[in-house]
Amino acid sequence: MHIGNQVSFNADEGRIFGVVIKKNRKTVVVLSEDKRRWKLPPGMLTIVKDI
Repeated sequence: MHIGNQVSFNADEGRIFGVVIKKNRKTVVVLSEDKRRWKLPPGMLTIVKDI
């Protein structure tokens, strides 16, 4: 998991897509498509690969 990776995760609103903007030791900060910031453990994230 690196800064700039496109990721997705499940939230109460459904599937959220975004970009990793910061990495800490235990958490990752994701900027979602609707411009919200989410602080999550890396295990919750799935890297999105364009096919």
